[in-house]
Amino acid sequence: MTAADILVWVGLAIGVLATAYGLTYLFWRPESNIDRTRLGHWFRSLIRLYESDSLIRVSHRGSPLRFTLLRRAGDGPQCWVVLSCPRASWTTAPLGTVREAIAAEPRALILPDMAGVDGDRLDVQVAISDIWASDAAEVAERIALRVLDALGIGPDARFDLEFLGEHSMERALEARRRQRDGSLEEW
Repeated sequence: MTAADILVWVGLAIGVLATAYGLTYLFWRPESNIDRTRLGHWFRSLIRLYESDSLIRVSHRGSPLRFTLLRRAGDGPQCWVVLSCPRASWTTAPLGTVREAIAAEPRALILPDMAGVDGDRLDVQVAISDIWASDAAEVAERIALRVLDALGIGPDARFDLEFLGEHSMERALEARRRQRDGSLEEW
């Protein structure tokens, strides 16, 4: 193989990588400008279609508020989700107000701060008994809305979402099967 052949192959490889990067940059975007009322839809997508330890980063467009919803392991149709807000998210509202808003939800469990410093973050765990149930994401959505209300973020708020994690092919196929037979209307 000559030096010219090597340069051709290197150029071809660079071209393929640049094209792949360009297509990804142009066509893949996190979900943006999402209405507050649509958060439940995206939470259901995470719960039903992603592997454990996947998450959604939610960023409020009008403030520094950021929180994540993490999907945790479960057996069969069960899983847990953890809604996590770092301290910077509620600097304008007392932590007690946020905790009271969440405590009103009987299926929510406020986890202790593992950093050992009270108030550095707020983690709320919710058990989901059936990821395919129509109300699978309802509690997580209600908690997120209560946190937003406690922080003074109104119903006209807009959000940017970023999914991090791996799709579950098995659950995606199951969702399509359930959608075809009419037992699943939306994911």
